[in-house]
This record gives sequence, structure tokens and C-alpha cells, in this order.
Amino acid sequence: MKKANVFFCVFLSVCFGSRAVAQTSELKHELRFQISDGIPLAVINGITMSLTDAFSSSFSDYKIKRTGESPMPLVYGLGYRYHVTPRFNVGLDLGYMQFKADYELKKEGDVQEGTRKTNFVLILPSAEYAYMSKRKVRLYGNASAGVTTLSGTSSVGAAANNDKDYSSTVFAFQINPIGVRYGERFGGFAELGFGFKGFLSLGFSARL
Repeated sequence: MKKANVFFCVFLSVCFGSRAVAQTSELKHELRFQISDGIPLAVINGITMSLTDAFSSSFSDYKIKRTGESPMPLVYGLGYRYHVTPRFNVGLDLGYMQFKADYELKKEGDVQEGTRKTNFVLILPSAEYAYMSKRKVRLYGNASAGVTTLSGTSSVGAAANNDKDYSSTVFAFQINPIGVRYGERFGGFAELGFGFKGFLSLGFSARL
């Protein structure tokens, strides 16, 4: 009798567990929100937008000194995934980061304040494969390739004619060979890799 009860309990566990996995696999759509460290974009910003690039056209004879800047910015992202199979999905990631720096421009007795704001927008189509997919734990890797648009303004004082706008669009990518998600319909995830979003991403996702 005890063996029969044990067998019955195991049978129910397998049935309900399989049903839970099946229900999760039937949820084709997934929405994601994530935050990434943004270190590569910060480095790109520092290299491509030097002090002389920001103000040289109108203030080349000024001594330019950086007086402050935003702390290490983060990339805020939204993503969508369509689960083609239980292990493979495709989708789109959008990311945004803003970098701001303040300057002092000095020439003899003339001292002015300048500001530079740069906005990065990432548009990355993505593909993802899960090499382990359990009811609550999913291990995966993904790769994305697309573009990032860079746009910003360098301004000095309050005069509008001192504003200098700039913009550019370049190729962007992100490769995360290690990703883990914990949860069923709602879960948290972490990704390690390299690319324009950074090296570490943390986020929350919902399957619908």
C-alpha cells in the first residue's frame, strides 16, 4: 500500500511538472527590462568626443577644463523575444544611455561655462539559444547586431548661437555567451558578455 502511495505521488509530480513546463513553453512572447554597465559606450564617448572636439570651432583660443561629469552611466534597455521553439527565440533589444560633462572655458579675464550632452540609442536585433531549459532555470547564450545612434549638443553660456549639434550612426553588437534566468512566467536574469551594452546585464522578464 505504501509503495502504491509513493508511486501515485511520483506520478502526480511528473504529470504536473510536465504540464508546468508545457505551459511555459506555450508562452511565445517575452518582454524584458534590463540595466547594463555601459562601460564600452563610455569609453567610446571619451575617445570620439575629446575636449577640443566639443568646442574647438568657436573657442579654440580658450583654455578648456573639465569641471564635472555624470557618474558612470548605465544603459537602460527594453527587449522583446518571440520563442520559435522552447530553446530558440528571436527578438529586438533597445538601449539608451546619456553622458553629460561640464567645462570651464577661460581666456584672460573671460570665463564661460560649457556643457556637453551625448545620447546613445542602441537598436539590436537578437537571437538566443538555451542550452539548458528547466521549469524554473534556463541557461542560454545570445548574440545581437545592429546600430547605435549618437547625438548630442555642446553649448556655452545661454546664447543659442553657441550650441553645436553633432550626430552619427555606427555598427553595434552584443555577444553574451553566458545567461541565466530564474522563474517561470515572471523571472529575473543575468547575462555576461561583451559589446556595446557592456559586460554585465541584470534584468526582469515576463512571458506572455
